[in-house]
Amino acid sequence: VLRDDGVLSVMFTHKRAEAWDTLGMGLLQAGFTIETSWPVNTESEQSLHQANMNAASSTIMLVCRKRDTRDDTARVYLDDIENEIRDAAQSAARQFQHDGIDGVDLLLSTYGPTLSVISQNWPVYSSVPDADGRDQLLRPEDALDLAREEVVQLRRARLVGKAANVDDVTDFVLMAWDIFG
Repeated sequence: VLRDDGVLSVMFTHKRAEAWDTLGMGLLQAGFTIETSWPVNTESEQSLHQANMNAASSTIMLVCRKRDTRDDTARVYLDDIENEIRDAAQSAARQFQHDGIDGVDLLLSTYGPTLSVISQNWPVYSSVPDADGRDQLLRPEDALDLAREEVVQLRRARLVGKAANVDDVTDFVLMAWDIFG
């Protein structure tokens, strides 16, 4: 129904990666690229259904267009675009952190740019073959994991004062402290 030069705008608020995976896969399989995205604060901090819930207070706006068909037949794998995904997530996280977005909303703000990189290279295949050894399409959730890693590294460096690697338990405590205050 959308004209070839039309724009699809999607508003989405959900903090679970599974929901973003489903949305992303739906947009990718429907033939869209995510052109841009941005978080919009849509929930009041005093809202009773938000209070003490670590709920997202932002709605993510996605701007999508119909994807042009690719001419080349070379397959693109997650490993091929991993650095581009990490760079997009890191850049978004730095910008939105500078704009005062934090907690779960900071993480969500990286999902649009991550999906954008995937959509511009679609189809993208997982770096892990299926049980029969065949290539399988990438699930957006796998790329969102990379975005999550970039946000954790950025927030950890902010808390510690420099880039640092710590054990998993310490990392969990630092991130919980950062997110929940």
